[in-house]
Amino acid sequence: MLVNELVIGNFSDRRMRILFSCRPALGHVYPLIPLAMAAREAGHRVVFGTGAAFVPRLRRLDFEAYPVGIAVSEAEAQARRQLGDADPLELILTMFGDVLARRTLADLVPLLAELRPDLVVYEQSPGRRHRSGQIRSTPMSLRVAPSNHFAYSHEAGGPDHVAGQSFCGK
Repeated sequence: MLVNELVIGNFSDRRMRILFSCRPALGHVYPLIPLAMAAREAGHRVVFGTGAAFVPRLRRLDFEAYPVGIAVSEAEAQARRQLGDADPLELILTMFGDVLARRTLADLVPLLAELRPDLVVYEQSPGRRHRSGQIRSTPMSLRVAPSNHFAYSHEAGGPDHVAGQSFCGK
């Protein structure tokens, strides 16, 4: 199983520090929770870095969590101030590829220095500055993409109410 290979893999003889970094949105945070739970259950230290709105939710699930970056709505407002009545595609590229990435990286770099993770799991688009080597001192990083195989119901309470159950839907 891929999760077991990743979480346990060649690192089974020692406890790893794993940092999960994701956009502050339901479809970005929640799909990472099963992998984070598996890592924690395998004995690794699991830390999340995401938007402030999700920090309390993750802490209720007993994850160590830190606010990183800004809300998508705040990134949109900043991009609109910068661009005015720009083309919608340019607005989206500026929001995610510049404003949000820049603010996320500004908070992530000190967290990386403090935690010195063995593995960084991130699912967000890297943005222009992410490729600049800011996380190259980390032994390994893994980019994951949210999949429609993970089924969550925000109306039903999300993972706060189903922690410990199977998160994979069919």
